[in-house]
Amino acid sequence: MFLIIGATHYQINVLNYAGIGNYFRYALDKDDKKCVKYVPGSKLEVKPPSYLDYDCPDYCLIVAVGNEEKIILQHETYLRKGGKFVCLFPLRIVDTLPSK
Repeated sequence: MFLIIGATHYQINVLNYAGIGNYFRYALDKDDKKCVKYVPGSKLEVKPPSYLDYDCPDYCLIVAVGNEEKIILQHETYLRKGGKFVCLFPLRIVDTLPSK
């Protein structure tokens, strides 16, 4: 199971253009105005980041480029449960906390 972290219009446009939105279960975003709504052009519901504490998908794709380390540090519990983050630039899979 996969999910997306970051539901800004830039990232959503890329997902819609590539036609890969249906491969994800839901999206996470910290903006309260987006939560409990749906990503435009797809059937992905937007949930708050705290939802990751209750659900442990196999992979989380971080599309919020430039905020990867901050997002990973905020979800330490997810990593400890065996979750993995996929970062796009550079493309890598993160399964441990970044060194401080």
